[in-house]
Amino acid sequence: MSKKIRTFQEAMDDIRKNAPESAVFNILGYNVELNRECCTNYEGVCKNIREKAPDELFREMNELSPEEFVEVLGSLISRVQLTFGEFSE
Repeated sequence: MSKKIRTFQEAMDDIRKNAPESAVFNILGYNVELNRECCTNYEGVCKNIREKAPDELFREMNELSPEEFVEVLGSLISRVQLTFGEFSE
C-alpha cells in the first residue's frame, strides 16, 4: 500500500478555503491589515498596501535599494499567498 502525498495545488486549495477575510502583515516594522478580496494578484496587494499603509512606510520603501525592495516585496507576496491562498489572477 503506498501513501499518497498531497499536491501543492491541494495544499493551496485548503489554504484558500480556510483563509481569513483579512490579516495583519508586518512590512518593515509597520503592521498593515490587508483584505483577502483585494489580494488576488500582485497589483491588488500593492493597491491594498497603498490604501492602508502609513506614509512613513512608503518613505522607507522608496529608500530601499532595488535588491532590498524586491526582497521585502517578494517576502510579503509569499506571506500573502500562504495566508490567503495562491493568486487567482
